[in-house]
Amino acid sequence: MALLRLISLGALAAVGAVAIAPSTAHACSIDPCAESAEFGMLRVTHETVTTDGVLLLSSQQGDSDALSPQDAIARMTVVVTEEDIELSGTIEHAAGEYFWRPDAPLLAGSTLNVTVSMEANPDDIQQCGAAAGGETTVVVLDEVLPALELPSVEGTTDYWFAEDVTFETAVCCDDGTVNVDSCNTPGFSGTGFCVAPSGTGYATGSLTIGALPANLGPSVAIEYLVDGEAIHSQDGTEPLGWGISRSAAFDVQVRVTSLIDGSTLETDAVTVDGDNPDGLGEQVVDVAAELEANCEGEPYTCETEDDFAWDPENCTPYDDGGTDSDSGGSDTDSGGSDSDSDSGSGGSDSDSAGSDSDSNSGGSDSDSAGSGSDTDGDPGQDDGGGGCSVGGSGLGGAWLLLLGFAGVFRRRRQ
Repeated sequence: MALLRLISLGALAAVGAVAIAPSTAHACSIDPCAESAEFGMLRVTHETVTTDGVLLLSSQQGDSDALSPQDAIARMTVVVTEEDIELSGTIEHAAGEYFWRPDAPLLAGSTLNVTVSMEANPDDIQQCGAAAGGETTVVVLDEVLPALELPSVEGTTDYWFAEDVTFETAVCCDDGTVNVDSCNTPGFSGTGFCVAPSGTGYATGSLTIGALPANLGPSVAIEYLVDGEAIHSQDGTEPLGWGISRSAAFDVQVRVTSLIDGSTLETDAVTVDGDNPDGLGEQVVDVAAELEANCEGEPYTCETEDDFAWDPENCTPYDDGGTDSDSGGSDTDSGGSDSDSDSGSGGSDSDSAGSDSDSNSGGSDSDSAGSGSDTDGDPGQDDGGGGCSVGGSGLGGAWLLLLGFAGVFRRRRQ
């Protein structure tokens, strides 16, 4: 169990995968705009619109919770002209998406020149919002919007296990050590062999959205619901994959909302448990077999030196916490001092990978794994957020790499 265990459910054209953190330390790379309220992108990206449609403002935003939709709209300007005549309309926000609604039906066959801008924030010293805004030409089709419908949705559920890599509980052999990377995250060295006697099991739900009918995409928002709560939103112009991992079973579904009249459609809720509900959450691991299979020398634990690495001069043989079978009882561990430094007796620090995490390949919701808390936002961002490159073989910094597949949304089992 020292390595990632990924259990796929069913034969897929392509599946979500988890990238294992490398065994050597990397620089701590943090995106300065990941927690910014500024929009990294805000512009109209679709080229056509129906006479009864709206102009969707495709967006990417660092931290959508740091700026309310009302405050964001107050800083936005959308100018729409038709043959140098400015059209009236309003900027609105619904289901996590921003859009411009004209005050009157659009003229079929006309060409709209659209300019979107965002008032600069003087406190944006990193210039996270410098790319927001732009000009677009949109052609009005002699058509009306098709009826609202759900896209095809394909879902899978996987299981993976993240070791608790801590100074206090890790066990190594053959010159293996525990140290920290540039993010001060404990990790195993590339030498010898190390293992953690506890960890956390995670279930991952991965979804891929199929294309919507022509002309419908710019007028809808697609939301992902976890246990009935919308935690990520993206527009319908370019459906993309999305996934979330949590340390307990959860229900996931997709909701499509019309930006025209607010009507909605939802898929049925599907329970995500990784097909291993008993393995979710904090787990105690019996590492004896792994140590025997991978170690030439005796396993050991060490004291911490300056909170940055093990002290190789202050190590003791590893005791798995079992009772010595020697009838002499000289080391029965029946009382008095305890010579075992948390040798696998529990998972008091087993949630090193965080309670849940999101990953998505587009949109404006910034979600990160390994934060120890749910950072889901609404509306949705890639995940433009950066994070630490975690050194060592611990998986606290693992990221989901979601690939596409098509079909009907359903629970897959082998």
